[in-house]
Amino acid sequence: MKEKFHLRCIECNEAYPAEESIKDIIYTCPKCEPNEEHSDLVYEYDLDSIKLTRASISSRPFNILRCHELLPVRNLSNFVSLGEGNTELNRIKNLEKILDFQMKLFVKYEHGNPTGSFKDRGMSFGVSRAVEIGAKWTGCASTGNTSASLSAYSAKA
Repeated sequence: MKEKFHLRCIECNEAYPAEESIKDIIYTCPKCEPNEEHSDLVYEYDLDSIKLTRASISSRPFNILRCHELLPVRNLSNFVSLGEGNTELNRIKNLEKILDFQMKLFVKYEHGNPTGSFKDRGMSFGVSRAVEIGAKWTGCASTGNTSASLSAYSAKA
């Protein structure tokens, strides 16, 4: 079966199997890391191998797992959730008028997430992937939202 995602270096474009990062917990490209400051590895999806249709998506519950095929998690039993997502959309009519905006303008109210931060959506995916690869600890460099979110999701995991 063809993998739905792999890792790609943003500097040299080299591709690596997603499991490559698990062996040595690598975050940067081994090929150019000593020479480049920005050699981060990012997930890249093979969208042709992911079979999503409007019908298959619309028949699912409206939650963060609605398009689970696009998550960097292979087995949904590893998914860590605190009820993030489905936050309110609020129309901002005053800004529509100020900007002479011809369409309705909405903002997402992310304080409705478990830790009050938009970071919760991504952290749910990140900690889920950490669970999937068998990580025993997590960490980040943050003095705010990222650390609060990582702490909450790691505690749940």
